[in-house]
Amino acid sequence: MKVLPAYALILIAHTSQVMAEDLTFGIGSANIGNSAPGSPTFQIEYHSDPIWEFERVRVSAAVALQAEGNSTFYVGGGLSTIWDFAESWFVEGSLLAGYYDEGRDGVDLGSDLQFRSLVGIGYHLPNKSSVSFALDHLSNAGFERLNPGRESVTIRYSIPF
Repeated sequence: MKVLPAYALILIAHTSQVMAEDLTFGIGSANIGNSAPGSPTFQIEYHSDPIWEFERVRVSAAVALQAEGNSTFYVGGGLSTIWDFAESWFVEGSLLAGYYDEGRDGVDLGSDLQFRSLVGIGYHLPNKSSVSFALDHLSNAGFERLNPGRESVTIRYSIPF
């Protein structure tokens, strides 16, 4: 199963050429608020062209890979949304379902199937890229008896295509 991240990156790269609207990179800390020690975390996400657009809201398909310093990783897909609530400011959110591997010394979340919810606030830069600050939560949504959850905070940079 350790080759899954490589296959996921190939799949993400292939689909991005067809439908990607932006590429997002994140760096931060995982396991915040837990008794387990924190771990550096890195994210890469592709967001498609909008599936639905409303006045100031865009909903897109999303695929994400998140890797942590203790060899923990998560790969998932789902929906992402951006709400432009002011001239340059936005709120971002996403809900993804995917595969979680706790790696060595990672947090046992009770299952390989995990759901990631994310909320963040960001700013559109003049060059059409953006920066944001986000909080995400991984959980098996109570499908398993053990469901401690895990949170991360990240600073994100998005590049539009």
